[in-house]
Amino acid sequence: MYHYEYKDNMYYLIDDRGEIITTYEKVALCFSYNSEEGGLLHKHGSPESVNKWAMVTRKKYVKAAKNFDLHKRLTSMGIQTSATDYNQLANEIVVIEGKFAIEELQKCIDISGYVGRFYEKLQEIA
Repeated sequence: MYHYEYKDNMYYLIDDRGEIITTYEKVALCFSYNSEEGGLLHKHGSPESVNKWAMVTRKKYVKAAKNFDLHKRLTSMGIQTSATDYNQLANEIVVIEGKFAIEELQKCIDISGYVGRFYEKLQEIA
């Protein structure tokens, strides 16, 4: 499993064999968040790649909201959807980036849903 180390003002992403995969000055986390369900981590890494992923994903959700044929196909399969669902999913994508405490960063990766609690902590501080 991947983990981060912080030394010399850099984040090091390390694989399970102890090899450095990459380094970052700052790290970003992308996740879905709503106050009722908390957070679900989607991506972590360089702010550039994480922000790009978030932007592309938001656009896909917005496009899906406008795509009536997709809605009809999903409904015919018994999956109830609406444009509101996809727009809501797009709006729930959050990206945070910066220099985070290594313990908090690692918890976001290792513990399902922790990223939502971490985000709430950051909002309380702000």
